[in-house]
Amino acid sequence: MKIKVFDTPNIKKQHFLNYYEWETISHPKFPIPDIAFYHPNQSEHFKNYLKTVMNPDEFNISFFGSGDFHYLTLPILELKKKPFYLIMFDNHWDTGNAGIPTNWFTKKLKILSKDDEIKYDCASWLYGGIKLPNCKGVLHLGEGQNIMSIFHRFLPRYYLPEGWRYTIEDRMAGVPDLVKNHNLKYLKHNFKKFDNIIDNIPPDVDIYITIDKDVLNRKVVKTDYGQGIMSGETMMDLLKRIKNKYGDRVIGVDVCGEPTVGLFKKFDTNESLNSLEYKEKIEPALKQHSEINEAICEIFHKN
Repeated sequence: MKIKVFDTPNIKKQHFLNYYEWETISHPKFPIPDIAFYHPNQSEHFKNYLKTVMNPDEFNISFFGSGDFHYLTLPILELKKKPFYLIMFDNHWDTGNAGIPTNWFTKKLKILSKDDEIKYDCASWLYGGIKLPNCKGVLHLGEGQNIMSIFHRFLPRYYLPEGWRYTIEDRMAGVPDLVKNHNLKYLKHNFKKFDNIIDNIPPDVDIYITIDKDVLNRKVVKTDYGQGIMSGETMMDLLKRIKNKYGDRVIGVDVCGEPTVGLFKKFDTNESLNSLEYKEKIEPALKQHSEINEAICEIFHKN
């Protein structure tokens, strides 16, 4: 099998690809990384294109680039013809403002509501994904972004007991409704219940895994958005437990969270790639990401 690499330089310059066969995915009309589905025809065109380069009901490993493109998980899931269960590693809910109603009050205060969300957006794609007819549930692993995690460099970590109550951010993201009505389960930082949850995934459904590396702490790898506290060892342990339990039922893995494409704009010549600035700033970041990506591929890649 060939790894699918969406056409962004932050992936194609990583060394882990030297060990695998891979191919580039880039829509000729909506080029990546400039792709954005603000019109329904764009997403339909892109999905039609995806069907020519990958079969979502066969095993694929895909790398999207930076976290801005996490919404590319949604068109892949929409194309799946078989029921699936989604396991998501992410420091954010990616459900947008699903918990904020549209009414005179929110309009007056100009607060974004669930009706203002763009379906294909890195911050809100899961709200549509969890409601797909073939989606039989979602397990979200990671912080879920809370106020205290934003200030973690300055203040001690503070945790709410798992399942005790929802944070403000949880409610804004619509988590209570998704838990109650759409089989969303989550573990923020305590994974003792992990095996029990995956043991109860519905039988005879595919398992799809989506990973945003912002779930990891900054000592492991640096990403562009607020990061969580998960260690690299914990992530790999959880991934191995999924693989060991479900084997070939794992039908796909996608990964995002690479350094933003903007960092590479001024390094587009051989001379700039040999510059001191590139070697000191860009290469160390790519090395961190490449090591994580290689470890993920080692777990799931099929010859």
